[in-house]
Amino acid sequence: MNLILLNMSVCDMTISVTGTPLTFVAAVYRRWIFGDLVCEVYGFAMSVVGMTQIGTLTAIAVERYIIMSKPYSSTRMTPKRSGLIIACTWFYSLGLCLPPLFGWSHYILEPPGIGCSVDWLSTTKNNVSYIIYLFTVGFAIPVSVMVFCYSHIIWKVRKAPRRTGKSHAERAEQRLTLMVATMIISTLTAWTPYAVVSLIMALGFSHVLGPLSTVSPAIFAKSSVVYNPIVYFFLNPQIQKAMMNCSKCYQTNIASQPQQEISLVTNNLTGRWNPTTENQSPLRSEQNASFLKRSNQ
Repeated sequence: MNLILLNMSVCDMTISVTGTPLTFVAAVYRRWIFGDLVCEVYGFAMSVVGMTQIGTLTAIAVERYIIMSKPYSSTRMTPKRSGLIIACTWFYSLGLCLPPLFGWSHYILEPPGIGCSVDWLSTTKNNVSYIIYLFTVGFAIPVSVMVFCYSHIIWKVRKAPRRTGKSHAERAEQRLTLMVATMIISTLTAWTPYAVVSLIMALGFSHVLGPLSTVSPAIFAKSSVVYNPIVYFFLNPQIQKAMMNCSKCYQTNIASQPQQEISLVTNNLTGRWNPTTENQSPLRSEQNASFLKRSNQ
């Protein structure tokens, strides 16, 4: 499961590092300044990452469904199985996003002029058929699978008898299920308006949409990368503990640095030997000498 969650993090990081800066620069200049080739690569890459996110969430929902439905079965998520699921999600997204590069629709500049995506505007049969394919296989079917899995999980939890004492493993599974459900809800909240508006435009009903309802869903969809780190932190005790340990280590290093410099100055001024500084590297010794020279001045 950790590998699958890491795959989600890689998708979020890819959008944040590669997609968001280009969108920001285009917004500053109020136009796309990177050329047609970068626009096509940008549209393809962002589509692949977005479809991989949805595929990964669907795979996690199915895994949670199996675990919660058969908690005592031997079906557990092994690293090999996780790697296979990750590979399948990427092949799934490539199967959805490669056709525009070979003539079935194409990637163009979106109406806001600050990002590129699939052509939602053309109403030709070639383009509309691809949009219907992308919406059905890339959105409607995965959402239906996720709704089915979590509806069954909720029904199973409500039907199960309540117990006062639960094992640590059972509580961990419930926390993980809650975290995944929150991730799914936040991701679908971000992407559903964009998918619906895009389908409306592809079917030729763009006249019912105003400028705000056309631009805002595309921008809101890219905000999905913000939600997952927040969900990880508040619903995953392991990540909370790791971040707290990192914070404590950083504070300890910052607090101990002035004391080390004061001790170094005192030892050199009084001529006392300090065993902690005897085996310093030449570079550290030069830094200490420079520090003492500035102090004497």
